[in-house]
Amino acid sequence: MLSILGKLTRWSLYTILALFLLIVAALTYTLTCNDPTPLPAEEQAVLDEQILGQGEFRYRIRRDKLNVPEAITSTWSNVHGLTLAPDNSIYVTYSSWYGHDDNTRAMIKFDKDANFIGTLGDRGNAVGEPHGLDGRTEQDGNFYLYHTNNAGRFYKTDTAMNEIWSNDFPESLTMYGRGFQKFRTDLADWAYKTFDNNLFSIPDAYSPCNVAFHPNGKDLYMADCYSGSLVHKFDANSGEYQGLTFGNTKATPGLFNTPHGLIWDTREGRDQLLIADRSNNRLQYTDEDGKVLSTIEDPAIVDPCDFDLWNGYVLIPDLSGHLVIMDKDNKVVSKVDVKDVIGPAGFPHPHDAIFLENGDIVVGTWFNGSLTYWERLSAEES
Repeated sequence: MLSILGKLTRWSLYTILALFLLIVAALTYTLTCNDPTPLPAEEQAVLDEQILGQGEFRYRIRRDKLNVPEAITSTWSNVHGLTLAPDNSIYVTYSSWYGHDDNTRAMIKFDKDANFIGTLGDRGNAVGEPHGLDGRTEQDGNFYLYHTNNAGRFYKTDTAMNEIWSNDFPESLTMYGRGFQKFRTDLADWAYKTFDNNLFSIPDAYSPCNVAFHPNGKDLYMADCYSGSLVHKFDANSGEYQGLTFGNTKATPGLFNTPHGLIWDTREGRDQLLIADRSNNRLQYTDEDGKVLSTIEDPAIVDPCDFDLWNGYVLIPDLSGHLVIMDKDNKVVSKVDVKDVIGPAGFPHPHDAIFLENGDIVVGTWFNGSLTYWERLSAEES
């Protein structure tokens, strides 16, 4: 009898907690999720003429590129991840919180001229909170996509979104507590099936954010940014955990507070993992075993989100509203305040950005979602 009462008491507590979470989620959405309000066309046109950045990296927005159908932009909440394929086509991942149906997707493809090609995947790819998107050409000559989803999902696909492997919250990650995780996952699944939304998209224990590829072609590093502030090593061919985890939530060197993005810095003279230690307002370099090698702090580095490399330069989207470009010596050579142009319409938070082959930049924003194209100007233009 006592055992039964104990179980009933436990499930009653879970039920109360579930109802509490539902109420909190609904209130949070109601209070914070408002549609962006476009500026009057003439006001936005004036902003669009601004030239941003300094030196060799000055940019102006191009509204004629990266146009996305309203059926997508009217439902997405965040534009989260970007990657460039070898043929210069552009892949984008985004999340949509509410109103999922059989037409809901989470991936878009553009051609090399930034023209919309179409959506990819299916409704299943939109479940949870699609976040990071990283791609590379591998030994078989094919280009693959690596998807990180804040709802504990981590998987690899080809460019047609056929799954190669998935490794969602593997049991081998024994450093995580799992006591409440299954209940939370079951609750999230129930909410999604019942209300067609991602009401509980982020689990309490495991939130994959982005990956970095070791130059050896075999190993990859995945950052859990929102839960444990940890970086894990996986096998790129199988998705299996390789027994290496480093980090934790602290401000001391070698530890992180929201390791949101990461990339293997392969520029000349470097062979190190570069990590965006976002909530510590800095960058950190580690070796392949996670040993901290150096840190980078600069007034322009406020909330660094991710990285891209091009011709010896590093591009860093900063959630506070700008892009940072560093040279081969990691000196900041340009700060591109994109929020000055797109912020007034409700898109002030760059979440990911990539260089294109010619030095132009694509930017995706978080809450609210937007996708914009930024043309690099020649030195003589003003």
